[in-house]
Amino acid sequence: MPNEIDRLLSRHWKIMDLSLAGWGSKQIAEALGITPQTVSNVTNSPIFQDEMARRRGNIEKTSDTELALTPSKAKEKLDTLALGAAEKLGQLIDSRDEAIAHRSSVAVLDKVLGGDMGKVRPIVINAEAVQLLQLTLEESVAMKEAM
Repeated sequence: MPNEIDRLLSRHWKIMDLSLAGWGSKQIAEALGITPQTVSNVTNSPIFQDEMARRRGNIEKTSDTELALTPSKAKEKLDTLALGAAEKLGQLIDSRDEAIAHRSSVAVLDKVLGGDMGKVRPIVINAEAVQLLQLTLEESVAMKEAM
């Protein structure tokens, strides 16, 4: 097969990191400036699949039985995994690739603010607050002129 991958290159590792962070093929393609078909070719290659399975296995291997028997250990493991995911997003935020940095920043803000930062929301302005600010500004100007 002419497009067969025989070793993982830096771009393949980026694709893997973004996949593990929950990004879809189209998002990865857009962020890395490649086609979705290229992402698909990489993610479907045997070497990529093996490495993904190894990475996921490392996460899942941690004594599943013990975690199932002790909820506090399960929570502790989830906290550790969440910290690892946050660290990875932090690394992606510092990426030289502006698209990756932007999407990672949006992902962090989504998690922190509990919303979808990718969508524009209308801003609601309280008219009473604007009047209060205006009066305060006018009073400040009047006081300054009186001095």
